[in-house]
Amino acid sequence: MAGSRGAGRTAAPSVRPEKRRSEPELEPEPEPEPPLLCTSPLSHSTGSDSGVSDSEESVFSGLEDSGSDSSEDDDEGDEEGEDGALDDEGHSGIKKTTEEQVQRVAFHPARPFLLVASQRSVRLYHLLRQELTKKLMPNCKWVSSLAVHPAGDNVICGSYDSKLVWFDLDLSTKPYRMLRHHKKALRAVAFHPRYPLFASGSDDGSVIVCHGMVYNDLLQNPLLVPVKVLKGHVLTRDLGVLDVIFHPTQPWVFSSGADGTVRLFT
Repeated sequence: MAGSRGAGRTAAPSVRPEKRRSEPELEPEPEPEPPLLCTSPLSHSTGSDSGVSDSEESVFSGLEDSGSDSSEDDDEGDEEGEDGALDDEGHSGIKKTTEEQVQRVAFHPARPFLLVASQRSVRLYHLLRQELTKKLMPNCKWVSSLAVHPAGDNVICGSYDSKLVWFDLDLSTKPYRMLRHHKKALRAVAFHPRYPLFASGSDDGSVIVCHGMVYNDLLQNPLLVPVKVLKGHVLTRDLGVLDVIFHPTQPWVFSSGADGTVRLFT
């Protein structure tokens, strides 16, 4: 019995080292994990520890790849949807701008304002604040030209339906006066920088000069009186006067026509 006990005591230490030696042999088994078949997080979780074979890993990787592609497609679809929504708004804005194409732009002579004349309206932008200050409604079809009074408080617009619209910026966003002196579309309007004069050129081949007196008294409305009808341009392809401009110091007006001539009226 003593001998058997002694043999049992001696056999125990011989078995334990074998187990200890076998444990390091199991440790290198995770080495096959680095050659993974897919780079997604799912493939890391489906290694040899989970008992999943290489073929199953390839299936999972394929499913994951397809899922990632679909998610990316969904993201791209969402982005396209957002872009599409923005495009819809942008397209609506573009359609609106194409319906109301910019005809003329002009700076305010004294204040940091920019006037933008589209086909249906005239917008007044404050350049320092970068905001829309006023929106003038000419009520005509369509705005073709724009001019700002040297004092800056009045604006005139010409239209293709043979109207000249006068705005008083201190009074209202609606026209103060609408003049119908021309028979065809207006192509250009202009103020004289020193004299109380303004002119308009039309496809009827005439230039009409008007007296436009603006008073310092805000309670007194501007005085508008037609002065002279100037003719001389020959109609070419139903086009007459294309542009008008005043001399900077003299009461002279220049006009250019579709007939290829520039005329000076004194």
